Amino acid sequence: MKRFIGFIKKEFYHIFRDRRSLFILFGMPIAQILLFGFAITNEINNVDIAILDHSKDASTEEIINKISASKYFTVKQILTREADIETAFKKGKIKAVLNFEKHFSRNLIKQNQATIQIITDATDPNTANSITNYINAILQNYQQEKNRAIVVEYQIIPQTRMVYNPELKSVFMFVPGVMTIILMLVSAMMTSISITREKELGTMEILLVSPLKPFQVIIGKVVPYIFLSVINAAVIVLLSIFIFKMPLQGSLILLGLESVLFIITSLALGI
Repeated sequence: MKRFIGFIKKEFYHIFRDRRSLFILFGMPIAQILLFGFAITNEINNVDIAILDHSKDASTEEIINKISASKYFTVKQILTREADIETAFKKGKIKAVLNFEKHFSRNLIKQNQATIQIITDATDPNTANSITNYINAILQNYQQEKNRAIVVEYQIIPQTRMVYNPELKSVFMFVPGVMTIILMLVSAMMTSISITREKELGTMEILLVSPLKPFQVIIGKVVPYIFLSVINAAVIVLLSIFIFKMPLQGSLILLGLESVLFIITSLALGI
């Protein structure tokens, strides 16, 4: 037993001396969590759009003011002709263009309908769909305000309530999923690197002929990474709570036990 404990201590010393292993163990997970939390998001906030207003009447001005007053969009550019739309997209400064038809107010009053063309940059299809949905929601709200005096005999009013993530923050969706991916990749990677390195250096044969049994050698290789991966999981949870303000509900003990089970399973993949 003393030999086995000494072997585990040797593995700890070997890991702490290898700066590259420490960077993979702790630097990469922290960098990925921060990257997914801050840089990668599907939320719509202050998206730059352009306006092409052929009508330039009171109704179009009200709609433009309503869109620009929201926190989701910023009117970055006013276009004068349709040929400028492609040029504006090529510059990469805007994500959508609202194209108002001619005589917008007159068509709205006489024909009870008017057309607004929504042109979006579909290089990112998910963002383009989100932008379209947000603009449509603002236009529907404007239409409801205009038709407030009209009473419909039968109305179905849906009431939507978002559970668990009412603000639809993307960080609350990304971080838990990224945590599992990081732990699995790091755990499987580090055990495979450790065993492969022993074989390449020719020390695996020495370990196999040592007084330790083969299963003790494998367990001794895995135990340090279990301990370090648990620390890694704790760091990720702390970053989620204190940096991203992600609410954590439920039993921390159960979360810890499930994390240890997941880490052991992931480490077994590397073996």
